[in-house]
Amino acid sequence: MDVAVIGAGPTGLTAALLLARRGHHVSVIESDPGPDESGGWARSGVYQFHQPHLMRAPTVTRLERLLPDVLAQLLEAGAQKVCGRGDPGYVVGMRIRRVTFDRVLYAAASVEPGVRHISGRALGVEIDGADVRGVRLRDRVLPADLVVDATGRSGLTTALRAQAGDSSCGFSYVSRAYRLRDGADPGPINVPPGFAVFQDGYFSIVFLQENGWFQVQIVRATTDNALAELRHETVWDAVVPEIPAVAEWIDPARSAAMGPPNAGNAGRNTYRHQAVAVTGLLAIGDAVCTTNPMGARGISLGISGAAALADIVAEHDRPRWTSELERWCESDVRPWFEDQVESDAAMLRRWAGEPIDPTGRLPVDLVAATAQADPRIMRVVGPYNLMATTSAALDPVRERAREIFAGGWRQTVPESPTHGALVRYVTAATQAAVSAMD
Repeated sequence: MDVAVIGAGPTGLTAALLLARRGHHVSVIESDPGPDESGGWARSGVYQFHQPHLMRAPTVTRLERLLPDVLAQLLEAGAQKVCGRGDPGYVVGMRIRRVTFDRVLYAAASVEPGVRHISGRALGVEIDGADVRGVRLRDRVLPADLVVDATGRSGLTTALRAQAGDSSCGFSYVSRAYRLRDGADPGPINVPPGFAVFQDGYFSIVFLQENGWFQVQIVRATTDNALAELRHETVWDAVVPEIPAVAEWIDPARSAAMGPPNAGNAGRNTYRHQAVAVTGLLAIGDAVCTTNPMGARGISLGISGAAALADIVAEHDRPRWTSELERWCESDVRPWFEDQVESDAAMLRRWAGEPIDPTGRLPVDLVAATAQADPRIMRVVGPYNLMATTSAALDPVRERAREIFAGGWRQTVPESPTHGALVRYVTAATQAAVSAMD
């Protein structure tokens, strides 16, 4: 069967590899020229590309089961599996920069028999009645029995697919890349990515990556104009060391900055259905669902979607592909969209000063947090954190979570400035920078 995959991100490349290994002829259409000879990659069309990532458990477990050679290449490139409970079989995630992750997948697809790359922009999908016939390129129509929309947030086929939800995440951030000096150990670690401070009003997260690389990210409400000034290098250098654990990581004796701060926006939480009126067109990854990158779920959902698509194509007749993938997305993707919408809105309300109400419905992030107070809850929260279950699995512990918050418990926050203090540091640093220019 001839397959056209539009988009050469992790989702599209995973789908291409899986389909080619099942005997199909796959064409991957991508306008980006790919990594350069030095291994660098601008990837200007992917706005999260140079922001920090944590690959969650499903990314690792799907690759381990379906593309073990690719996982081996990622580990050879320096990726680190993160395991919990002291058990190497209990995989929590993988630490690696997005540029390295994508580069390894791109290289694997480039030498895969049955996969060919077409450099150019897909202009649309060729449809005869309700049946897909191929992809329109600038100079021709590429015939295809199956077209896979892996175009990401831009969603080439959005006009053919009904939207079920769309809301702003409400968060923005600034990150900066560093690299440990030769022989230097990492700084303190308290979460799978590296180190996290969850203050009311901002987050500070250190993402440990491959080969000594790490990134520091400060997350703020998009409306928080004061903390937006952290995008300026002089302000960053003056303020970020005020966060004690982060200061340990970025101590010049331990590490060196590898570039200036990089500002970004969490974008929107969106969910869109399959093109149920069309046969032979399937959408996966961000083309179906985007969620706040703070949840670190996008790549795992995309790779899981690629695996589901390959299974559906193998197990069902062509007329059933769309309905089967729609069913899978509704059960395995949409709940994560709904969780993120709920959590984002609730967190912004808390940051604005609204107290936690234990008599009402607690958002999923607060339910999960109570495992710190009652380890028995971790039996339910653990699989949810691994994305092995959806939030419906948290229902049996919701009442216990409410009791914990009603008793006055609140999450422990590592030593760090309050939001108000951080704003004062930023304001002082900004004023000093302005004065220096006078």
